[in-house]
Amino acid sequence: MAEDLPALSAEERKLLAYACTHHSDGLREAEVIRLFLRQVVAARGLPFEVREYPNAVTQAAMLEAREARARCRSSRQGAYACCGWQIRQGPG
Repeated sequence: MAEDLPALSAEERKLLAYACTHHSDGLREAEVIRLFLRQVVAARGLPFEVREYPNAVTQAAMLEAREARARCRSSRQGAYACCGWQIRQGPG
């Protein structure tokens, strides 16, 4: 089973080792994984909230989008013209 698992980072291995040695029963890695999977089934999903922390490139793009939105909202031209969009007029 262990060969089917993805490679773990040094920090992940350290945390897993801690979980295994500090449990009252001294669980093995496979048992910890089995317990986690049981919790996934019981919760019908991940048994914890998943938070994403954007990398520097994504953070820069998010900031750029916020700034562009603020410029458009404060523009006298209106959001569409500010963003370079043109509203086509229908037939007369």
